[in-house]
Amino acid sequence: MLLTKLAKKICQSKEYINGISLYKKKEWEKALLFFEKSIIKKTKHAESYFKAGICNLKLHRYEEAFKYISKALELEPSNIQWKEQLEQCARHLDKLNNHMVSKSSTEEDLLREKLNTDFNNPKLHDRLAEVLHKKGRWWQEVDTLKNAIKLDPSIPERYFKLGTALEKMGRFNEASIYYKKGLEFNKKHDAIWYYALGYSLESDETNNVENVRSSKIAYATAISLDKKLNSNKFGIGAFHQYKGRWAKAIDAYEKHTSINPLCAELYYRLGLSYDRCYQWDKAAENYRKALSLDENHPYWHYRLGFVLERSQKYLDAAVAYQFAAQSNIKHISIWYYRSGYAYAKANKYRQSCEMYIKAYDSSQEIYASQIKVIDNNDTHLNSYRKKLKYESRINTLESAISNSCINYGLWYELGKTYESSCNWNDAVIAYHEGIMRNNTYTKDYYYRIGYSLFRDGNYQQACNFFRKIEIFGTPYGAPDDILTKNLTFRRNATYTEFYETLSIEKNTILYESFHGASISCNPYALFLDIIDDQRFDNFRHIWVINNEKKIPEQLKNKKNVYFVSRQSDLYMQCLASCEFLINNVSFPEYFIRKKGQRYLNTWHGTPIKFLGKDIKDEFLAHKNVARNFLHTTHLLSPNTHTTNILLDRYDISNIFSGEIKELGYPRIDRTINLSSERKEYIRRKINANVYDKVVLYAPTWRGIHGKATLDIEKLKNDLEKLADQDCHIVFRGHHMIEKLVSEQNISGITIVPSEIDTNELLGAIDILITDYSSIAFDFFVMNRPVIYYAYDIEQYNNERGLYFPLNELPGTVCFNDVELLNTLSGYLRNEIYFDASKGIDKFCKNDDGSVCGKVIEWFFFEEKSILLNKNKNKNILFYIGPFIPNGILSSWLNLISVIDRDKYNISLVVDPKSIHGFQERFEQFKRVSPDIQVIGTCGNMLYNIEEKWLNDKLNNQFTLASKEMYDILDHAYQREFLRLFGYSHIDHLIHFEGYNQSWVIRFANAPKDTVRNKIIFQHNDKLSEWRERFPYLRVVFDFYKSYNKIVSVSEKTMELNRDNLSEFFNIEHDKFIYCDNVQNPDEVIKKSDDIDTSGFIFENDKIYFITLGRLSVEKDQQKLINAFCRLQKLYPNIELLILGDGPLKIDLQRQIITLGLEKSVHLLGRISNPFPLLKRADCFVLSSNHEGQPMVLFEAMILDKPIISTDITGSRSALEGRSGVLVENSVDGLFNGMRDFILGRLEFKHFDIESYQKNALSMFYEKCLH
Repeated sequence: MLLTKLAKKICQSKEYINGISLYKKKEWEKALLFFEKSIIKKTKHAESYFKAGICNLKLHRYEEAFKYISKALELEPSNIQWKEQLEQCARHLDKLNNHMVSKSSTEEDLLREKLNTDFNNPKLHDRLAEVLHKKGRWWQEVDTLKNAIKLDPSIPERYFKLGTALEKMGRFNEASIYYKKGLEFNKKHDAIWYYALGYSLESDETNNVENVRSSKIAYATAISLDKKLNSNKFGIGAFHQYKGRWAKAIDAYEKHTSINPLCAELYYRLGLSYDRCYQWDKAAENYRKALSLDENHPYWHYRLGFVLERSQKYLDAAVAYQFAAQSNIKHISIWYYRSGYAYAKANKYRQSCEMYIKAYDSSQEIYASQIKVIDNNDTHLNSYRKKLKYESRINTLESAISNSCINYGLWYELGKTYESSCNWNDAVIAYHEGIMRNNTYTKDYYYRIGYSLFRDGNYQQACNFFRKIEIFGTPYGAPDDILTKNLTFRRNATYTEFYETLSIEKNTILYESFHGASISCNPYALFLDIIDDQRFDNFRHIWVINNEKKIPEQLKNKKNVYFVSRQSDLYMQCLASCEFLINNVSFPEYFIRKKGQRYLNTWHGTPIKFLGKDIKDEFLAHKNVARNFLHTTHLLSPNTHTTNILLDRYDISNIFSGEIKELGYPRIDRTINLSSERKEYIRRKINANVYDKVVLYAPTWRGIHGKATLDIEKLKNDLEKLADQDCHIVFRGHHMIEKLVSEQNISGITIVPSEIDTNELLGAIDILITDYSSIAFDFFVMNRPVIYYAYDIEQYNNERGLYFPLNELPGTVCFNDVELLNTLSGYLRNEIYFDASKGIDKFCKNDDGSVCGKVIEWFFFEEKSILLNKNKNKNILFYIGPFIPNGILSSWLNLISVIDRDKYNISLVVDPKSIHGFQERFEQFKRVSPDIQVIGTCGNMLYNIEEKWLNDKLNNQFTLASKEMYDILDHAYQREFLRLFGYSHIDHLIHFEGYNQSWVIRFANAPKDTVRNKIIFQHNDKLSEWRERFPYLRVVFDFYKSYNKIVSVSEKTMELNRDNLSEFFNIEHDKFIYCDNVQNPDEVIKKSDDIDTSGFIFENDKIYFITLGRLSVEKDQQKLINAFCRLQKLYPNIELLILGDGPLKIDLQRQIITLGLEKSVHLLGRISNPFPLLKRADCFVLSSNHEGQPMVLFEAMILDKPIISTDITGSRSALEGRSGVLVENSVDGLFNGMRDFILGRLEFKHFDIESYQKNALSMFYEKCLH
């Protein structure tokens, strides 16, 4: 133990130790800086990554936290504590789907492992049930709680939890049974238990008389025991209200009004229930009844105003809000705000302004609009005071602003001074300038503009600014406490609000380089040309810069240039409203380009090192860049190589709808056109005299995606050796590397000041030393020597990858410091010849010094572009789920292997976090053909407060109470589809998996103008799945009507699903079609020839039955084991192989032990290649209770394997007229079938796979894609 601790300490860097010191003091931001420095020095130090992750977690930067902790786990995958922290990050990121397996199933796995050895511990079952409940896997929670109750039936809470889980499953009658049992043990007689019993009895579909009577008794008991909800006065509706069952509350309260017809609060509660169901008119009617009986409730008036506003009766709403605000003892600003908002909607602008002013004047400073004088009769004193107070102050402030234009506080003070002197118009201008320079959304600025406009008599415009006082000013019928509880949600909701409410500001340009790290690269080069172009004289220019110290001095006092910090309130406003957007990397994951906005992405270099999906350090690390490209209207490329990388390696060429042009790079104009005066200035700044040969060393960054690391000791040694050469060495690198170099105090090395633009620097140097950086391509145009110092090329190529050998580029490649120094010496003495002409022809032929002008004409003035990525093929976009190895995935892999690529482009959208970290899923993902373009989702779905509330309600209750609720949610998912895919052109959108609720709704709301055909697959008996396992399928069925085609995988499954679902969910009959599953016989046969049988040894004198499938309730292996047990008593030489994994594994293990079958029934787990075992076995048996069209049956038929299957719809459709025998779906049926096989009584046909395959593919083309 002591040696282990000592070893760990030796591995710790000085930076890590300093970070820990700050970490213990909870100084997260400072600690993070040290941990990041530690990572740069020790790239394999897992603790540094983990601690950096925790710091980000504490700072609510959940995406960064997730990345760091994931990296830590890559280095130490067995650390359970870290896995739990990763799961916490995932929850914060809303990456967990309620209805799918979560990213980290650590605790569940641990509990199942413990249950293997301690099954009789009911507390373990209890804890597992809690975990399953949180994941929404209620069907498994039910079985787990039943196990706990069997082990210890005396705990009443278990019955209540079991009843709740059954209730979630819609199994109300069974839920009532367990509630009753729980009440037998519960001596506390909690009212809520009796309510739960009554609710389950009332909700039971049988509606038998006894249940109705028992329900009433249970409700009456609940009311009699209630001490919290006042139900003795308001009836059972109070319980429904408490549980958020508003539709039930309406029915109950309506009935109770006949018992208590003059109870004001009862009508208020009834109104609130209608309110929560978005039935505004009914809500208003009952609120009015309540107020007619008792008007002394200001909040009731406020609620009346709200429902009137939602029903667009704005004047009535404004009056109700006003009455509420003025009659309330406490001043509530938002009530006056809502009155002002509604008055403005009713075109009563003066009244609106008055309400807004009442809302905020009580808490804001009121500025005098008249001058206080010493002597009213002394005009000289008045004049003196006026000049001193206003004119001189204004001059002082304007002078200060001319020296510090970016100081928003000065603009604010200027606005106050203008306002005090009644100069309303100039006050408005000054305040607005302050707004445009203040990164933090400040209410007072908007109030002051509104007030100034009001005083100037411009009431309507004043209302527009008063309305902006509140970011979340839209009338939402949902609680807003989530804004303070979840900062990530608040940020996204803020952007969403700006996106939905702000109009596009004409003649505004937003520039961003390297996520706001600098003002540089192509956007800066374009900006410099634009700012001097008279056509842009009336434009506002907004630069994203995170550190004001990095703003070039010459820009600080330009009044038409503004600076915003990335991720700030002001940044999100500009992103949602600027007409033109220019970026060289990517905007944040929440960004959505509006129609009417133009977005130019210039990228930032010709790639040598791998980009996009070729990057090896993180799964789909390029996802947000690809998403940004899909939003661009204009994509700039310097050459054909870069064009191919941007389109193909980011997997967007299929569906990209923007324009792309190869015009060269604007930033290289600055290198080519560098004036002699500017060159002299730069050389002075880097301490080079006129005779010096200036050598720039500019290494690329190394490390995980977006995080730079470098061997600092090697860098120091190399720089010291370079400094001894007969030249002047200057260094430029990642800002963190530059800081570390500066701390080394290396004599003779100059770090290039950040104010000097890299491309201007290239025009002032003589020799470039780099490695894998695109800076080399920019320097080619100077036709001066380039040295590639690739000392770690083997490691770098393995970790990151290169598109071509460095020796194919102009210049010399050096692999160690000796070669580097010799080569540099040769170039300095002109002993080595350098010629960049081939590199220029291939990569820089468009860089002629006038690229900026060409790009400006193209982007701003709509020069018609010739698209380079024309493709006449139809585009198919699939969603297939999280790549869980199962029949659905096999079916899809088979299908895409045969789709004609000469007619169709195939794209696939995936949730990276549902795949990465799950080895078996990732292995399946690697089977995807390289020609399929993969789009990875990133970021959280955007919601406003109300949309989030409705989405949570839908996830919890699986239905919404009104069409308006669905319309609101539809709009949110329409926006989400746009966020993920931009304005991509998609011909066929196919939800092949058919289960994931979020993706069902996303695809259902895909825009009809860009998506022609929406298809969803049904792989099973959906009604049975809904009732037995997945209650959320109710939501899926509700959205079927938005799809063009609902595809089952067999005719009989289609008929079953159509008959079960069409009438209840109002789905047109002709939307239901079927297509047989496509197979891949060549792969099955090839894999079956593998001699590896996963360690299992077959004996010649035995008969082997085999089954493959997930160990879950619908596959019902328990039934098969029971049948096999009976059969083995007659035929002892038989064995059963069960392949697969799943939640019933423990139950099956115990069943096998209980029946004494350990030597003859083998649970072999999930095997990546099961076909050798299937081929060697004698007979395949399927015991499922429901299936769509089981892929495993076809795989068995391809191998000419005898088949016995339960007679269910899916199996019948697969086997009828083909090979295989159907038996009764029971233990007896399986027993008889297997016995008949042993006795040779069964006949099996040969399966004509070629005919089947041809017909299945033809079905897909003609039925789905026609």
